[in-house]
Amino acid sequence: MATKKTSSSTRKKTTTAVKEAVEETKVEEAVEPAVVAEAAPVEEVKVETTTTATEEATEIKIENENKEEVLTGTVEILPVEEKLPVDEPVPEEVKEEEKPAPKKTSSSKSKVTNKYAEAEKKYREMAKEAGIELPEYKYDENTQLIGATLTGAEIVRQMIMGNIEIDDFDMKNLNPNSYNLTLGNILKTYRPVYQTKAKNDHTMYLDILKENPYEEITITEEGFALIPGKVYIATTNERTFSSKFQPKIDGRSSVGRLGIMVHLTAGYGDIGFDGKWTLELAVIQPIIVYPNIPICQISFMVPAGDTSIQYSGRYQHQTDAETSKFFLK
Repeated sequence: MATKKTSSSTRKKTTTAVKEAVEETKVEEAVEPAVVAEAAPVEEVKVETTTTATEEATEIKIENENKEEVLTGTVEILPVEEKLPVDEPVPEEVKEEEKPAPKKTSSSKSKVTNKYAEAEKKYREMAKEAGIELPEYKYDENTQLIGATLTGAEIVRQMIMGNIEIDDFDMKNLNPNSYNLTLGNILKTYRPVYQTKAKNDHTMYLDILKENPYEEITITEEGFALIPGKVYIATTNERTFSSKFQPKIDGRSSVGRLGIMVHLTAGYGDIGFDGKWTLELAVIQPIIVYPNIPICQISFMVPAGDTSIQYSGRYQHQTDAETSKFFLK
């Protein structure tokens, strides 16, 4: 077997290993007690080492000053741990301890979420009863919505945040991008009493600059027949309000297919309007209507610009079918 001198670094490691071996290893039974007693201290022990050609192990032999063999054995040489180059990526095992801790939700966002938790729970229970699955909501009061019309799910989220109010709200009336409003049981029809100054004209007219008298009709459970040629002032059962979005009402598809118009050019609402909606019902053929039927739908649009100018007109807070107040100054 070929032998060779070990390098200084290997010798230093081997010497350390020998010192530990001397401290932990008992003297073999073949060594006489007298010889052990006369063994030199570790500091004075001379070490002679040889290595195999493969350098997988090192034979060691320890002698005292009298050249008497004290301890022999084989020490396994372990590979020197290599340092990772600075310019090479650190292995995942090393990186694991340095992984940043997961980000915690800021206290401000938590407060915002908790602020709406109770309201969200209420609407989720309503949705569950109606068989509607609401999406997961996030609440950031500083987020600006960009779009035209709110979806049904977004209407609910804005209600949770207090930006839209619908009383009384029923989840079954929620549509993909609107909400159904129902017909109240009161109708009003105008009674023309004014005449022109034209000769031989005995026709009775309404006067836009005067208060026009009207008749009030109650729609019973048996229904009431609407006839063409008249405008029926009606109202919704629901009150709505929004200081952030522009409301708009329009007819439902099924109602329009029966020839019923729910408004005559007056479908747009103002930001800040608070009250029940007045409807101008007109039909192209006689038809019977009933109280509390879903008669129209309301949608909410995102306005462009400042919304500090809010509605405060003559129909604010109306709770009944209101006839025209155009004559008011």
